[in-house]
Amino acid sequence: MSLSAIVGIDPGTQTLGLSTIWFNPQTMVIDHIDVETVIGSHHHYKEWVGDYHGERFNKLMGHTDYLSGHFERCLPIAIACESPFYSRLHPGAFEALLGTVQAIRQSVMNYSMWKPLDTVDPPTVKKAIGAAYNAKKDEVFKAFQISELYKLVTNPQDLSEHAVDATAVAYWRYKLFL
Repeated sequence: MSLSAIVGIDPGTQTLGLSTIWFNPQTMVIDHIDVETVIGSHHHYKEWVGDYHGERFNKLMGHTDYLSGHFERCLPIAIACESPFYSRLHPGAFEALLGTVQAIRQSVMNYSMWKPLDTVDPPTVKKAIGAAYNAKKDEVFKAFQISELYKLVTNPQDLSEHAVDATAVAYWRYKLFL
């Protein structure tokens, strides 16, 4: 049996959530879910890039390379990420989110020029796994833990709030296929 993959991403410059839902394309039954939290400072592009273009750019280039490799390994049929949102409490974070989504988009283009990057707003992501549209991070995590999806995670020790959000994004995209 050959499985298909959908990748979900929770964008962040320092912490990027990454989730891959593997499912049987004939039955549409989810087989398992792999999760990961990609730490930006662990995936530097090249040391000199940070010296000339700044640390944030270096992390984003590292994310681009890492995600491009991930897509080449799992060959996803769909890729989705949470769309950037503006927070009055952290207005400076919006620019960083836009840059991260652009790096993700570049990774998708590196994988396939013809593959779209689907984006979804945060309230819809939360609702996809049964949390309230305005739920806080810990409430989303609790909703995920009581969902059927939690039992399908192959590496639950690697679950972070970012990996949970990425799984919710992937699950939202999976539900579009249904």
